[in-house]
Amino acid sequence: MIKRYVFDTNVIISAFLFEKSKPYEAVKVVQKIGVILLSDKIFKEIEEVILRPKFDRYISLTKKQKLLEDLLKSSLSINPTEEIAECRDPKDNKYL
Repeated sequence: MIKRYVFDTNVIISAFLFEKSKPYEAVKVVQKIGVILLSDKIFKEIEEVILRPKFDRYISLTKKQKLLEDLLKSSLSINPTEEIAECRDPKDNKYL
């Protein structure tokens, strides 16, 4: 059985921006031992955040697009059929 993992948007963004960071290492390990699960909601949030102008000084648009493309290719797209509302911040329910 393949192990499945879900990462918070902040972890993915940190992995994109800082190649020597713990989030980067975590993502790379998971890509070797399992698969990252991505729903449309999670991917759209990652995309929206990384494309914010405040990150332009760290990473080019071309590199952002490549990272997003690679993330999609190396992840398993899922379509959750049940909504869970247990988080204090309702925006985080998508991770459950």
